[in-house]
Amino acid sequence: MHVGGGVEIVRSSGATNDIMTIDEFGILCSAVNSVEVISFTSAYGLIVRIRFNAQKFQSRFQLRSDINQIAVNELVLKCFIIQDGKGPLLDPISHVPTHTVTKVLAALTGFKTSGLQHPKKTSTSHDADNEYETQKRIYSKTKNTSNPICPNALGLFKLNITDFNQYIASNSRFHNDVFTYLGEQLEAHQRRRVGLLVMESIPSNYHALKTFKGRPAYTEMCKLSSAIFCISFALAGFILIDAHTGNWMATTLASGKVDVFALDVDKTITPTEKKNETNFL
Repeated sequence: MHVGGGVEIVRSSGATNDIMTIDEFGILCSAVNSVEVISFTSAYGLIVRIRFNAQKFQSRFQLRSDINQIAVNELVLKCFIIQDGKGPLLDPISHVPTHTVTKVLAALTGFKTSGLQHPKKTSTSHDADNEYETQKRIYSKTKNTSNPICPNALGLFKLNITDFNQYIASNSRFHNDVFTYLGEQLEAHQRRRVGLLVMESIPSNYHALKTFKGRPAYTEMCKLSSAIFCISFALAGFILIDAHTGNWMATTLASGKVDVFALDVDKTITPTEKKNETNFL
């Protein structure tokens, strides 16, 4: 499992916690200088890593590792469309028109694997809240093992078209396939919002578990991911039910051992819940 700690937000006022405000998120977005796609196979989300120049906002607040106090200059965003109530379905990811906000083409070829499309579903506001709270709980309950099984979530932001244009489209660094697609889908229905789940970053030497298939370490990585099921249940009270190999990040350490942690925990159940038991079994 991922060895490390979370991120703390240290304000100029002295207040420190791990919950980012929308104003802080907006300031951070203006300092972003690169965006990298990490995963696109989730049923709901597109996951990216953002890197930023922390010096641009250090007079207001700082992001630090809560273990060694080293400055943090990257985070991860899980991006998805929130749609409460009935509305049109999302367009297939490989067929998106030119974006009218960012004025860039959305070829989206990066979201195809072996010619297969990865269409996205919409989430609800309630489900987004539940995912955020669940991820924070799982992280909190497992971080004291020195091996938290998922990244800590720092904030959940639900952007309407005005917010999206202000925080995202105004920075050319976000003019890529992911945010082009999200912007198009946001414009397609007035009730939609873009959900952004902000979490601590993922070391660059970690890759989706599925990319290790066929390699000697793959079997050991799968065994470790199975162990995480037990740890999540024992320490946090949640059973992960969407543990496909695109939702796990893995690496081979210098010692020769493997390390695995859960990237996407949007689908969980507790032992008392009846829903999705069939999927879990």
